Amino acid sequence: MHWALLWLAVTELRRAGLRSGLTALALALAILTVSALDQQSKIRQDTILQDYEAGGAGTFLAELHIAEHEIDPVAGAIGRLQDVTAVEAPYRGRDLRLIADTSFLVFQNDKQQEFLGASTTVLGVAESFDLARDYYEVIGTQSQDAAPTSFGVPLIVTDGLARTPSQGEVLIPAAVAEYVGVRRGALASIELKSDVGQAEPFQRYPALKVIGVFDVIGPDEGRFAPFWRLAARGRDVLTVRRPDAQSEMRTTLPIVLNAELLRDLWEERQQSLRRPGIEPANEVSRRQLVIRAGTAIGVAAVQEAVERLLIGRGLSKNCPAIELGSFCLVLPERNNFAAALQEQTKFGTGAGSLQHCSSLSSRSAMRACSSRPRSVAGTTRPFFKHLALRRLSSWFVRSFDWASSSARLSPRLPSWGR
Repeated sequence: MHWALLWLAVTELRRAGLRSGLTALALALAILTVSALDQQSKIRQDTILQDYEAGGAGTFLAELHIAEHEIDPVAGAIGRLQDVTAVEAPYRGRDLRLIADTSFLVFQNDKQQEFLGASTTVLGVAESFDLARDYYEVIGTQSQDAAPTSFGVPLIVTDGLARTPSQGEVLIPAAVAEYVGVRRGALASIELKSDVGQAEPFQRYPALKVIGVFDVIGPDEGRFAPFWRLAARGRDVLTVRRPDAQSEMRTTLPIVLNAELLRDLWEERQQSLRRPGIEPANEVSRRQLVIRAGTAIGVAAVQEAVERLLIGRGLSKNCPAIELGSFCLVLPERNNFAAALQEQTKFGTGAGSLQHCSSLSSRSAMRACSSRPRSVAGTTRPFFKHLALRRLSSWFVRSFDWASSSARLSPRLPSWGR
């Protein structure tokens, strides 16, 4: 009988050690698998947040109604606030009441020259301006009782140099380039004039070099007013426009110039407009500051800091900012056109490669990405990797359950010891 008891003790110890080891191993591997899945989920969330911030999620606008000479000092003061990464103060045609007639020489001989062109708005930017992120326009009602509704209009350079033009250069929309039939390197003749009536141009730039062509992701992607102009011996003779050209001139489709050109034009224009009886409030000026916070989460804190700074400078908060000395802080609306383009890319390639396709710098490249077949590197490999991890985790859990249930069973006595 003592041999049976000895065998029982030895067997119990061996089985208990085996069960404890298997239980500890299953627990360790299960915890490791769950930690790996959690870490991967956090990395994915951080990547998505960075993509949103790169697309402008950390950006808000300050609509101001102050004198032009106060814009740059206010922008500089905001740029020195904590968690503010950049402040842009673009020259928009909407604020300056300007439109641009951009034309190209299509025929000439000894007696005459023929030009083909388009009327659009104008945008003057500094070197730090991000074309794909910092252009915001007001879309919809112009009622003074409603707060301005702004959303971003990305300008995606598809051909040429994706940088701010110098004083002798210009960026033009792809729709205008295709209409006229020109490419980068062509010389454009640009006339800047008032957006009211058929006024004479304030300034003419006869030969600005086209350094790039861009797509516009927005409702006015191809909306411009075409025209044909005839000149004889260097003098304009005839300009032909469509009957509905005046309505098409109210577009958000811009040409992009250097900010110095519009700053010089504004100074010349104000000198000519300074007459007795003209109120300072009637002077045109920039009305928009584009403010970028360090993170999307920190936008609310930066807004509060900007509001305190503007109130400390004697401005009053009033939305919309239609009175002199007022301001309004605006969160831009989501651009549904850009979102629809990303959704098209998502359905064409799968969620696994959406991050790669959404980071492309041109609409044509995004379309090419959306039309390509699913690749192993883009979608299949992440899918099978996640599936393998989930199955491995499930196997460890089942092993742990089996080990736990086995621990509750008593070992059987050997048959010869009974």
